[in-house]
Amino acid sequence: VADFNANDKSLVASVMGGAARAQYENNMLIADHMNALQDACAQWITNTASSKRASAFARLQCQSIAQRQQLEHDGLARSANSQPIPTTQFPNIPIRSAWVDDGIILGRTTDGGYLYGIGNGKWADSWDAWKLTNALLTQAETAPEAPVTLLLDCPAHATSRALEAGMISHYFSLLGLVVRYVHSQSKNVTLHIVGAAAGGVHVALAGGATRVVAHASAEIRILPRIAIAQVRAEIAEGISDSNEWIRTGVADAIASQV
Repeated sequence: VADFNANDKSLVASVMGGAARAQYENNMLIADHMNALQDACAQWITNTASSKRASAFARLQCQSIAQRQQLEHDGLARSANSQPIPTTQFPNIPIRSAWVDDGIILGRTTDGGYLYGIGNGKWADSWDAWKLTNALLTQAETAPEAPVTLLLDCPAHATSRALEAGMISHYFSLLGLVVRYVHSQSKNVTLHIVGAAAGGVHVALAGGATRVVAHASAEIRILPRIAIAQVRAEIAEGISDSNEWIRTGVADAIASQV
């Protein structure tokens, strides 16, 4: 609340309102009925998400994002570092080598594919989404047919006034678009949920992936725990029954059964 008070309506409008968002986005006037919205969405997808145009589009958007990063300096201030991850940390995933680079998991798999992820239960910010998007785009341009393995252990995206003003949701929308673009090239993008999964981070990765595998350590939520707690005024438990994940479609397979 001290950082971003939802009761301050003028503050919310100045950061997240339609007029504020339109300053950063290509926008168009759409008639107030469902068919017009569907037509506009279809046109946007046609213009931006087909064939190689998705890659070019995302590159341009990443440049625009980079220009806005000063708006969210408080959320992006971090020191670059790289450290190896033991392959035994994820025993059910065929990892050849892996490391954490500035908060993002990078590596290679035993089938010659590439490994990316947001792990260790950290909250994801704009920099995480941008770095992961850029890595996926680079692979799409250099090794488009290689399989991709994604790891997810992230309770939600971080939020602050600066991050919202910098349109953090746009970063994750682009990430989802690029994941789907990579899928369109290789038809082999597997998301492994090895821990927490909720909110826009989960949607961006799972929505674009070819296949989603839930592990025994997975904790999948439609809303982040903190959001559920605020709505219900209590800490809600996740769905512990893995069969429910299969039934509802949030996972395609359970790791122990693969």
